Amino acid sequence: DPNAPTFTAVLGLDPSTCGGTDGTIVLSGLTATTSYDITYNDGTSTVTLNGQMTDGSGNITISGLSAGSYSAFTATLAGCTGNVAGPITLTDPNAPNPTVQFTQHPSCGNADGIITTSNLNPLTAYTIGYFDGSSVVNLGSLVSDASGNIIISGLTAGSYSNFTVLSGSGCLGTDNTTINLVDQNSVVASFIASPDNGTIPLSVSFTNTSVGATSYLWNFGNGSTSILTNPTAVYNDMGMFTATLIAMTGNCSDTFTVIIETFGKSSILIPNVFTPNNDGSNDVFTVEGTNLESVEGEIFNRWGQKMFEWKHVKGYWDGKTQSGTDSPDGTYFYIIKAKGLDGEEYFKKGGFSLIR
Repeated sequence: DPNAPTFTAVLGLDPSTCGGTDGTIVLSGLTATTSYDITYNDGTSTVTLNGQMTDGSGNITISGLSAGSYSAFTATLAGCTGNVAGPITLTDPNAPNPTVQFTQHPSCGNADGIITTSNLNPLTAYTIGYFDGSSVVNLGSLVSDASGNIIISGLTAGSYSNFTVLSGSGCLGTDNTTINLVDQNSVVASFIASPDNGTIPLSVSFTNTSVGATSYLWNFGNGSTSILTNPTAVYNDMGMFTATLIAMTGNCSDTFTVIIETFGKSSILIPNVFTPNNDGSNDVFTVEGTNLESVEGEIFNRWGQKMFEWKHVKGYWDGKTQSGTDSPDGTYFYIIKAKGLDGEEYFKKGGFSLIR
């Protein structure tokens, strides 16, 4: 439409005070001393201003504006409408515009976490607040450093949000970023026990491979303890023992354990007679021994025929044939292979008597 008004919309003045309504936007390029109907969007609704008279330069000043974004300007004259999309943004020059960011996680349950509030005026006092996950915390008045930063320190692990910065003139700035602080445990306990099993008395050397620790507490599980970095312990009794290391630095600690197994020297005893008569005494032929890991036995008659065999520490022969009948009295022969927990290996051949 050749008769549609053409104009531009520019920022006049930002509001001069926090929450003030003295901001302006100027519509220029219109016909001088002419009345127009004006509309615009203030971010929530359309505002209509009818009968607005331009000045001698063809300008209309929209006043009484607060900080915000304004768009969709129209100017209508004699049924013809011109448009300017915008937006035109009015800002409060005194309102803080804080940016919060993670600086340091807390460690070992300490309240040494840090969050930095930046983008503030240097060397200026602000009132700081935030939400710590359960309540609103007000830190009171803090002064920014020469770079415009305020350090929020003394924080434990948790979630922090809704940061507010209030200037001395009463202007409020916010940053709704959520920052999660995670507890950092800087100590890792570990060690190598050499050997971790053997016959008594067993001397074990402990090589400390912990990271980040400055002191140590050992409990060897045998009634003795140590605070040395790389100690040695002697185990005089047979059994299973839990060796424990607590590695520490300040309030930070970590625990690591290793099982130590000890046993006595092995021995083996093979009988030369047994009486399978079901009287509850000496009724089976078996290998008696201590600290044995494995036993394999084979039984033969005098003609070399295999009567029985077993592969178990608790294995035995009850004097019966493989068909289940009683073997007759007489001399029989064995081949025994065994191994002790101490690594000792046994290989025995011999004869014995079966007497009913």
